[in-house]
Amino acid sequence: MTFFERMSPGSATVLAIVFVLLYASLTFCLLRKKPKKLWIPALALLILSVLFYWHVYDFAAAKSWFPKLVMSILSATDLFLFRLASSVGHLSSFFYLRDGVVAEGVQNPQVHLIILQGLYISAIWTTSILIVHFLAGRLVSRLWLTTNGRKASDDVRTHIFLGTGRLSMALARSLPAEDRVIMVETPERGILPDKVSFLGLFRGVKSSSSAVERLREDLPDAILLKARKSIAKCTDGPFFEELGLKRLKAWADSEKNCIYLLSDDTSENLFALRRIMPVKAQVYYHAKREGVALKMDIASPKNVHIVDSSFLATRILKSDESLYPINYVDIARDEDGEPAGYVCSPFEAMVCGFGESGQGALAFLYEFGAFVGKDGKASPFLCEVVDAEMDRLASGYKAARPALDPGRVSFLQCSTDSEAFRELMQRRIETLNYVFISLGDDARNINLAVEMLEAAFKCRKSLDDLLIVVKMDKPDEYRDLIGFFNENYGGRQIIRTIGDLESTWTWDNISEEGFLKYARRFQASYTASVQDGISWEKRELEINRKAGTELAHRMEFRRKAGQDFANFYHVRVKAALCPSRLWKNPETSYAIPVRYEGRHYTGDDSRAEKILEYLAILEHLRWNASHEIEGYRYGQEKREDIMTHPDMRPYEALDNITRHYDWIVVRMTLNIIPGIK
Repeated sequence: MTFFERMSPGSATVLAIVFVLLYASLTFCLLRKKPKKLWIPALALLILSVLFYWHVYDFAAAKSWFPKLVMSILSATDLFLFRLASSVGHLSSFFYLRDGVVAEGVQNPQVHLIILQGLYISAIWTTSILIVHFLAGRLVSRLWLTTNGRKASDDVRTHIFLGTGRLSMALARSLPAEDRVIMVETPERGILPDKVSFLGLFRGVKSSSSAVERLREDLPDAILLKARKSIAKCTDGPFFEELGLKRLKAWADSEKNCIYLLSDDTSENLFALRRIMPVKAQVYYHAKREGVALKMDIASPKNVHIVDSSFLATRILKSDESLYPINYVDIARDEDGEPAGYVCSPFEAMVCGFGESGQGALAFLYEFGAFVGKDGKASPFLCEVVDAEMDRLASGYKAARPALDPGRVSFLQCSTDSEAFRELMQRRIETLNYVFISLGDDARNINLAVEMLEAAFKCRKSLDDLLIVVKMDKPDEYRDLIGFFNENYGGRQIIRTIGDLESTWTWDNISEEGFLKYARRFQASYTASVQDGISWEKRELEINRKAGTELAHRMEFRRKAGQDFANFYHVRVKAALCPSRLWKNPETSYAIPVRYEGRHYTGDDSRAEKILEYLAILEHLRWNASHEIEGYRYGQEKREDIMTHPDMRPYEALDNITRHYDWIVVRMTLNIIPGIK
């Protein structure tokens, strides 16, 4: 007896229902997790249908395998084309003669028809999800938003990415595991491509970028929604309605949630920011911290945050102590071999490429490369910045930073491939301490880094005081090459890489939970180190109570929060210049009074007092440099709106009360050093 002969109509019905449910569940899971694999169950279903019809056509008069195979394939394919009535009708007339008489030799025709209907339902399900996902994926998105609307107000923080670009993908992969991720994919072109091949049609079930495919693998629980139109075309009605995702507005109106506008196109992000407001969620948008983007960030509500690539690069540099300039200058030592608080060699740097990352690197070097010499004045500092389009890049940059010292920073227009740059490199390579390279192309970057390392190896006695930092998107592709030249030229990691998307675009690096936690730690330490210290929150309230405009209040808070962050990391610089006997002894910090009452230091160790004074001067040099690179300048009145400050003068020009603020930072630093050592 055959398989069909042993079955009853009842058992065939149960089998068909179970098969349909299992098949639908499998394909639905694949659609969500791995849509590119959807062809596997579809092919399996096609094979089962071909085998079914092969069995059916055994009852036909023609027994030749070729026509039977062709008829089986055509009939099986017919199941995917919404032809149930004709398929069942033809098969029914095949099994039954006139007046319901069963054809001779046919066993259990009802079972055959039940199995056929199960196969057909599965086939039509496959075709339907193909059509819906490829031609009308946003209907699925609307359905998800409708059925999951209650989750908009639950306790789970939701991150909403408007766009699926490379920055969004990198950031999404760094989010806390317990958070929810919603990716909104917007059409870059029309709904349908210009040409669709047969295989292209089936590849269309993924209809998403390779980055989204990777996201499905890394974050299988992420929700992918499809918008009706691109952000640039949303110009008339409410923003989320125009996207075709009206119910997403409920998620945007929750204070705990976050929205990201991280396109590489700054104008698109600014446009989307204007269209999306007002919302209660935290909004992060990608733009340079200058021009209209910076003005919009300052003028926007507190839940709007600018994310600048160059600023992120600066944070990466500050977070890695091994990249600090202090490691590549000569630190003066006392008779015991301990640091004496000052440096005895100049710091010379070069920045190749003045895009976002180059500007961030210059800001870092200008601030963290400001050292004090033996005479208590600024140690020599020189940084040459090179770019093929420097005239265009530097004009606005310098205009926005009027206090930037031209004697310390020079801007040169030339390509790194030019003869002028080769001459500059040969002239400067013997004394350079620090090189930062960011030319916009990984291959060009690493090629220049190796060339400079080779030139340094040929003409320098030692490479111990040289570091070459290279901004690279995909450093792993050049890991072996970098390792080879590091090992053969110098025997240590002279060439270092930063800036890959995975380590730069992280939740810790852009969010208050990550970036500001360090600033808060410094503020908390400062509060604990002085009398009447105020908390982070109270300081903001007091700033807002001051006379002046809201603009001035926001800029002051922004400036002070940035100083807290820089001061936390600058502890490592001061620690390198401070003898361990000082920071290991708690009495040293207590000898610096909280308020100035005639003395900055009340102890009886004159050597310690001199070193602490060097550190206080160092702190003022850092503070001055950080303000100059941010665009502040000297003015008799502290004005945040016009960016003037009366303390932007040499340390010796300050009164003792003002100087003591630098001593207070040193006092706090001595308390923090044991925690970072």
